[in-house]
Amino acid sequence: MDRPEDHKLRRSGRCPHCNAKLESKILASTRNLLEQFERSPNMTVSFFFNGHKGDTKDNGVKNPTGELRPTWMFSNFAQIPVSVQNPHNGVVLPFASAEAAFQAGKYLSRQDIISDLQVAYKGGECRKIARRFKSSNVSGWIKHGLNVKWMRVVTYCKFLQCENLRSILMQTGERRLVEDSPFDSFWGIGKDRKGTNMLGVILMEIRAQFLQDACTNALGEVHPETSAVIQGSAVRKGFVAAYTDFKKTRVKCLTGELQ
Repeated sequence: MDRPEDHKLRRSGRCPHCNAKLESKILASTRNLLEQFERSPNMTVSFFFNGHKGDTKDNGVKNPTGELRPTWMFSNFAQIPVSVQNPHNGVVLPFASAEAAFQAGKYLSRQDIISDLQVAYKGGECRKIARRFKSSNVSGWIKHGLNVKWMRVVTYCKFLQCENLRSILMQTGERRLVEDSPFDSFWGIGKDRKGTNMLGVILMEIRAQFLQDACTNALGEVHPETSAVIQGSAVRKGFVAAYTDFKKTRVKCLTGELQ
């Protein structure tokens, strides 16, 4: 049975054994994906939460529309540790996945809920926890776009804190990234494939900034926990703008300035 300290190490990304397995899985999936690109240079890169495991048999296989099957590491449900700084009190919060960090954005002043999310490893668990405390959601989460603003912050942190993950994102080049969910027409493209694909849009926005900095050799060392120390010009500006935008909007919602 796992000890409590083992859970803390895993979710904070400080477990050497887990990190080694994760890096190996990312590199294997990267090789698989690059082989697909060689065969089909202009293919859309699609991902979906039920393909979050790197060893899934669907990984890298074409679906009936000719797009790539879900690419597990781009999914929020991928169990890739991410740490975000809580704008409510400045505390750095480690999570086992981007989904857990995203759901925590609704309850940044509730340490009890955050603690539950910090020990949740599966995306489904995170959503269940969030639904259980739905009445405690921060005001304006959807109405004033806090959901999109926080997703952008979490996604920045996820890719800034893992070099191999950042590398494969950049290697997708200018290909379209699609959250291929038949159940979600906002974060994904929905059943009719005409959805907003907001998660894919955010990924492509951040990718463009990484590529811009890579071209100018501007992307420097990244702080392993907070992502606060970023030398890259485009990425630094993008991350700071996203974090500040969320923080200011959240305050306005909490104070009633935004109804």
